[in-house]
Amino acid sequence: NLWRKSKDEWLSTINGGPDAKDGIECQSIPNNRRELRLVKDIMRSTRGPYQKFSSYYPLVEVVDLYMDIWSEDSSY
Repeated sequence: NLWRKSKDEWLSTINGGPDAKDGIECQSIPNNRRELRLVKDIMRSTRGPYQKFSSYYPLVEVVDLYMDIWSEDSSY
């Protein structure tokens, strides 16, 4: 069937192309105040050019950090 064929083609190409992370490793969001402040400042940025992160962060940690940022901003 067409769906199965298309799905199988798509699944065979996953991870078959160039590395989207370009060799940058995945790490947890930093715990120390200075580095955490830098990450938060980048995430708060509303205008480019945006500073690059030093590594890729797990999505769950990024969402949690955004929740912290939003709660901080709404308390002002």
